[in-house]
Amino acid sequence: SAFSNQLSRKKAAFGQQLREALADGVVTDAEQEVLERLRRQYRLSEEAVKSIMEDIHKERKQVADRAA
Repeated sequence: SAFSNQLSRKKAAFGQQLREALADGVVTDAEQEVLERLRRQYRLSEEAVKSIMEDIHKERKQVADRAA
């Protein structure tokens, strides 16, 4: 449906922003503020954000495992 497609795009955009914030290994206060503003703007629940974070953690672990 259009709603689920829109939600998927919002989650993907939030995830990309989170990946960029995590790129240097530190999420600054400014980055945290941007992420929180995006979360509210996209109306993502805390649970949805947690799920996105877990997915990113799994991706990063897979990359690290392949590099090892």
